[in-house]
Amino acid sequence: MNINPLSITKAFLAIALVVLLFPACKQNTTSSTGVDSTNAVYVFVNSDSLLANYDFFLKMKDDLEETAKNLEIQATSRARTFQQEVERYQAQAAAMTPAQRQQTEERLSRRQLEVQQYQQGLAQQINLQEQAANDSLYTKVAKYLEEYSKQKGYKMVLTFSRNNSGILYADPSLDVTTDVLKGLNEAYKKEKKK
Repeated sequence: MNINPLSITKAFLAIALVVLLFPACKQNTTSSTGVDSTNAVYVFVNSDSLLANYDFFLKMKDDLEETAKNLEIQATSRARTFQQEVERYQAQAAAMTPAQRQQTEERLSRRQLEVQQYQQGLAQQINLQEQAANDSLYTKVAKYLEEYSKQKGYKMVLTFSRNNSGILYADPSLDVTTDVLKGLNEAYKKEKKK
């Protein structure tokens, strides 16, 4: 069984961060680069940096990896037990009657199916947990960006990712990643204290 936790998180966040927002006012803002983006209504967040430094995501990733590791151990244990049953049968098959061999082979066939279904169930379980984590991540980031954009007067927050981006170039003054990341991590710390 090959469980790959967070296999879609990066792509999901890269697509999902394109959040349309509707603030009414414009304010003077200075990005982390020190460039005045007074007239900026569109800014971007580098999702690679966000994922690498957002404490909530890092905790979520660790939790999912731990869960996947535990599920992998369970799946491997079941597969190993089944393999041992098959090896015992192979060692004893010559001494069995044809009826005993047929009965054992049918039982092993059912066991093999049970092991495969168990592995599929574990994979589905981790996928559901991953989806829930992605939904939670998206909700937190989108909610924060909505408030952040209202405060700053931005009309749209785009995402930039090195591997999956619709942005080929953007003025560095439009990069609000550092500011957004700081706010997200502060909000997460407050949330953890509750």
